[in-house]
Amino acid sequence: MIIIFLITNSIFSQEIKETKAFSRSQFSFFGGLCLANNSDIFGSVYAEGATNLYPNLYIKLSIGYYRLNNKETYKVKTYKLLNIGSYKKYHTLFYDVLGTEYQIIPISVGFLFSSHNGIFRPYAMLDFSYNLIDPLLNKTQEIKIDEYDFFDQIPSDYLKTNVLPNGSYGLAIGIGCKYLIVSGISLNLRYFYKIDTEILNSHQILIGVTF
Repeated sequence: MIIIFLITNSIFSQEIKETKAFSRSQFSFFGGLCLANNSDIFGSVYAEGATNLYPNLYIKLSIGYYRLNNKETYKVKTYKLLNIGSYKKYHTLFYDVLGTEYQIIPISVGFLFSSHNGIFRPYAMLDFSYNLIDPLLNKTQEIKIDEYDFFDQIPSDYLKTNVLPNGSYGLAIGIGCKYLIVSGISLNLRYFYKIDTEILNSHQILIGVTF
């Protein structure tokens, strides 16, 4: 947070020229690594478009894709209704969860506080996202414990259901630096930390091109 404050303060302390809103636009494509506690390292990709609100302040939209796998293991007791023709029974079941994999598509809106002077152009960023999640549970085979004619007969320990999230909200805070290669094209290095409401928080390190 201190680094982000220093970069932002440096950007806004520069001489600011009159620039109309929406007069500058930029597009970026990124690829990189996604890291999280209790997860393997996976790749991530993003496409982003931004336009200025003020000389050094941009509003941006982005869409991406990355994966995480939560290696946390736990035991699940649940039930299932088996209804075939005249046969209707409630089966109580048991299984072990060995891990959960998530494929995530974040759709984000955010802000960039960016410098426009010199070859190296540092920036700070803040993103808010809605994340589409496709979860996959890695589990052992279900073991049938007992069967019942009526729902009320099921023991309370087996009434829980293991619901996986298919969406979440996120907040990302990060810093980056653009290196001007030629006029209008920059190499873009970025790091951000993403806080998620449903799944693992993550660190993402990206490299891309901005034009």
